[in-house]
Amino acid sequence: MRKLSLILLVCLPAAYLSTGCDRSSKSPSTAPANTRVNPGPNPTTGDPGPNNTVNGPVTLQGTLVAKSDCVELDGNAANQEASKFQLVFDAETVRTKGDLIVLSGKDGDRTVGPRDTIYVAGRRGSGSGPCGALFEVEKVVAVTPAG
Repeated sequence: MRKLSLILLVCLPAAYLSTGCDRSSKSPSTAPANTRVNPGPNPTTGDPGPNNTVNGPVTLQGTLVAKSDCVELDGNAANQEASKFQLVFDAETVRTKGDLIVLSGKDGDRTVGPRDTIYVAGRRGSGSGPCGALFEVEKVVAVTPAG
């Protein structure tokens, strides 16, 4: 009887604050939810993955050097050794302004300094010129100013 009185004295006031003295309460389950109604993400049987990029454009990064007869990119493609490329621009015109190179195209003018990093997308051409391996630039992706 003394034990029951003690439980009632402790649990009865606490019952208003929480359900901690309820010996029949169950802890929440940590099992995964039933997925019979919602089986999860869509199957990928008809969509095997990203598009094939075998013949897609390549992105080069590096610094530009304006020479009298060409524009040279000293840089590389991802996971490739550094090299020199002679850039041929499809959609931009190139002019120099002191030691800066100004590329003008449908996206406006981009000014590239001698230590800025430029990212261009395009395709390797056949052969080489006085500035290096030919590379036809389809798009100037970005220019990151030197810090």
